[in-house]
Amino acid sequence: AEVRGFFTVWTFVTRLPGPTWVDHHPGYLMRGMAYFPLAGALIGTFVSVFFDVTHVTMGLPLVIASVVSEVSVLWIGGCFHEDGLADSADGIGGGWSRDQI
Repeated sequence: AEVRGFFTVWTFVTRLPGPTWVDHHPGYLMRGMAYFPLAGALIGTFVSVFFDVTHVTMGLPLVIASVVSEVSVLWIGGCFHEDGLADSADGIGGGWSRDQI
């Protein structure tokens, strides 16, 4: 059950595939809440590897390596956090006139 909880969280926060027996069942998502920090740490490690490969190994400039690592987090995370930020901005100002805000 713990493995299924972890992979439920993993497939929820990333675009990477998980085992075929994993779905987004709410019970396993709740059970796997303890694994959100682990999933975030793995994603951060993945992105830092992209940065190190492009900057240190390939010798690309810092700005290019930063852009490549940012694109990699957008790709692996499926713009999950960016979508949440846009939803928050829409909730604050969307559907209201300037006088109502």
